[in-house]
Amino acid sequence: ATFSPSVHYTGGQPGRMALEFTGPGSFDIDNFRIYRTDAGYLDLLPEDLGAIRSSGMGFLRTHGFIKTRTRTYDLAQLTNAGGVADATSKGATLPQLLAAVRQANTRPWLQVEFHLSPAEWAGLVEYLAARYSPAQDSAQAKPWAYKRFKQGREPPWADAFEKIYVELGNETWNRLFAPWIFEPMRDAETGQEYSGGAAYGLFQEYVISLWKSSPYWHTAGLEGNVELVLGGQGAGTMQYAFDAAAASPSSAFLAIGAYQGGWDEAEGPPRMSPRSLFHVLNHVNQVGIPAAERFAAVARDAAFRDGRFAAVGS
Repeated sequence: ATFSPSVHYTGGQPGRMALEFTGPGSFDIDNFRIYRTDAGYLDLLPEDLGAIRSSGMGFLRTHGFIKTRTRTYDLAQLTNAGGVADATSKGATLPQLLAAVRQANTRPWLQVEFHLSPAEWAGLVEYLAARYSPAQDSAQAKPWAYKRFKQGREPPWADAFEKIYVELGNETWNRLFAPWIFEPMRDAETGQEYSGGAAYGLFQEYVISLWKSSPYWHTAGLEGNVELVLGGQGAGTMQYAFDAAAASPSSAFLAIGAYQGGWDEAEGPPRMSPRSLFHVLNHVNQVGIPAAERFAAVARDAAFRDGRFAAVGS
């Protein structure tokens, strides 16, 4: 059914939407959804799609699968149709998000929290990269590729993008996102002490080893198609990022997180004041370019001379 509201709400904080029925009778409802007629269910809205396309962004970094706090998801939920996941933001799922990124003519930078079992991490590679032919394969032999096929996506998702970045978690040093963070740990077997950054890097290496154990990692040529990103800390000490990078030689990139004016620049949250707006609008010149030059110098002169991390600027 198509309907138009009789009153246009102009506020910035819409409340909940409800159905009201009057009169005698019975009513059954299941899987009720409301969405705009100019976009599919959970698709990007036309104005957002146009903004992303015109921005020229190379990658679209996602937040749908992180910040789950004490909730969790498995690979079955992550690969469901959009809206059919309990712990993700607004029920976001992998096929829904990948379709949106492809529609926007950019490439995915996926953030995935650490909910999956070892078998599921390998299954994620199968879902993304394994081919499925009904004449040759079976749902028992390739359950995750079969699920993608049944969803209407016959070619692997990995074929749809020149590159896919994957980042485990979000700001894994930040206690705001606990329990999905890394703190200093002690190896119970050897007694070795590890910093939080080193523990993060070691876990990333473990996940990479699980991905490479999948036969589809090699047959699909994912070595050059999927790149692993470490989420580094930009404000204050860089030691967490350095420790993570040193412990994860298989990671392709070390990202530096810094908000555009605000928390990580010691300014607090941006406000609608002349001073705050000035800092936000001049962030690139005042902070962004000097920070890029500083980090490029660190990448050249410190511990990463083996070509893993690309210098930014010159």
